[in-house]
Amino acid sequence: MMSKSIKTFAAGLAAVAVFLFSVGNVSQVFAGGLTGKKIALDAGHGGTDPGAVGPTGLKEANVNLAVVQKLDSYLKGQDASTKLTRESDVYVGLTARTDIANNWGADRFVAVHFNASSDRSVNGTETLYYTYGSATSKDLATKLQNRLVEALGLPNRGIKQRDDLTVLIKTKMPAALTESSFISNTYEEARLKDSSYLDKIARAHYLGIMDHFGVSAETPSQPPTTPPPSGGGSGSLTGKTIVVDPAAGGGSSPRPGRRGTCCCTCWSTPALRTGRRTASRSSARRCTTSRRRR
Repeated sequence: MMSKSIKTFAAGLAAVAVFLFSVGNVSQVFAGGLTGKKIALDAGHGGTDPGAVGPTGLKEANVNLAVVQKLDSYLKGQDASTKLTRESDVYVGLTARTDIANNWGADRFVAVHFNASSDRSVNGTETLYYTYGSATSKDLATKLQNRLVEALGLPNRGIKQRDDLTVLIKTKMPAALTESSFISNTYEEARLKDSSYLDKIARAHYLGIMDHFGVSAETPSQPPTTPPPSGGGSGSLTGKTIVVDPAAGGGSSPRPGRRGTCCCTCWSTPALRTGRRTASRSSARRCTTSRRRR
């Protein structure tokens, strides 16, 4: 029968193996919640078509693009594949926009717009989907609408069916078009000039898309920051000495600025240490004893 110390030593080696494997496969371990999803993002209007214009001249086309670019970053943070129908202030025809999404094989199509009215006091949020579209399109519109209303706190104008919008009719995948607020409203136009407010709108779109796919917004999109092995460098373990002390049972290194030298520290298991020194079993015992006294 293996002694307790030998068993502990074997467990430590197994922990080392797991750690080394995880370093090489971190992209798999921390894959985002939208991995494999292809989402087309359409910033309405652009170029010679400014869209609606606010009381002081703010162009809807520019606001649409700013929101889409922020939304694009959010989605990529969850490992989604994205395709923008336009990436600058240029005019792209309506059919060309749907062709981009269709030819790319998008899973979803989200068009970003802002509303307008001759009555400058009108404001509110609504989301559109094709009258004869799928239940999936309706769900996408519903999830987007819910998050936008929650984030902006504007009157809820609901989801609405439309049978006259090219980007909803000619797209071959579930699609929705948001009208987050009214750029024609004097107060709202002022808010739409604020980058942080546009970020709030973009994040609401992002959360709506996450809800639609049934993914929690808490799903990690990036691996947690991991301190490099002792000695700095690129983080490679080449040439490093790994000490596993079955007697001491592992431990943790003192924080910078504290006295003493620990033989072992670990980011995923208390039996792993990478560093420039090799500590003996006795030094490991002294280390853990020293920590108990502090």
